[in-house]
Amino acid sequence: MHDTDLQVLRALHAWRVADKPALLATMMRSEGRDAKQPISLLAMSASGDTVGSGLNGIQDELLKHVRGSDLLSRSSPPQLLRHEIDSEQAQSFGWPCGGILEVLLEFSPSVASLGEMLGLIDAGLRVRRNISLADGTVTLSLEDYLPVLEQPLRISVGFGPAFRLLLLGGGALSADVAHLALMCGFKVAVCDERPHHTPAGGVDWMRNAPDEAVRRFRPDCNSAVVAIALDTPRIDAALLEALHTDAMYIGSIGSQRSAESLRARLEASARLAPQVLDRLRGPIGLYFDSLSPAEIALSVMTELVATKNGVASSFGGTSIGPETRSRHVGGVLTDAPDF
Repeated sequence: MHDTDLQVLRALHAWRVADKPALLATMMRSEGRDAKQPISLLAMSASGDTVGSGLNGIQDELLKHVRGSDLLSRSSPPQLLRHEIDSEQAQSFGWPCGGILEVLLEFSPSVASLGEMLGLIDAGLRVRRNISLADGTVTLSLEDYLPVLEQPLRISVGFGPAFRLLLLGGGALSADVAHLALMCGFKVAVCDERPHHTPAGGVDWMRNAPDEAVRRFRPDCNSAVVAIALDTPRIDAALLEALHTDAMYIGSIGSQRSAESLRARLEASARLAPQVLDRLRGPIGLYFDSLSPAEIALSVMTELVATKNGVASSFGGTSIGPETRSRHVGGVLTDAPDF
């Protein structure tokens, strides 16, 4: 779940705790070429304050629709709106072509239900929110959180914890990866015991041993663990810890040779099953002949975001296919696909 969506839910909950009427708009589905988007949320208070901006350019029209009615001033059942966008409108919305959006509007959702859901999300759990279109009744269940449109009676929308990233090692590259990850909505922690390294703004700094840092970080299915430091027994131990978690992405920077050496060491030390060891990515990053720490960081974050979005099979590590060639990334010999 994106951090911006959590901000929307927290703002909505705060308004409802203060007994303010408020709207929750959820983009359920988008259709049309080049119109793929994840679920987006928008909250609006009765006074006109808004949080969230991911409704593909239609939010201004949506707000006009709501503000021009008395929907927020009375108890109203949810509405499911279908919005068709022609080619001319698409240009003003920043789309390359037209498409269709389905948006669920909920008016003054239950404060108790919102609070319960946020508590479950903060505990690291996946939550499905089931909304009755007839009367707006909401029930919660701990299930897979992919969106489900169950017309005509019920809509289920899923939420999960925020995406998180643990970087094992400090330095310039780590700082650049952390900066990009924060921009992409990740919560970032950096593990480095060296006292002369200081944390960047917005980053949690962990002075623990790397394997202990992984245990304290408690990676889940919305977490990534990336080793920036290389070839140390403590980093090996940390990656072993990570491989026994539900982390969505586990990888190490370096060359093809160092990746093969790392895999051999882990296999020898822990006798891991091949399917467990195959979760380790390396060398990580999308190939575009990166040279500077900033470019390497962009390469790494490209692969990580692709994994988060479910399209990682085309990128990096062992998933790029057998045809590779040697190249240098930041002075480190690696392999890359042959274009």
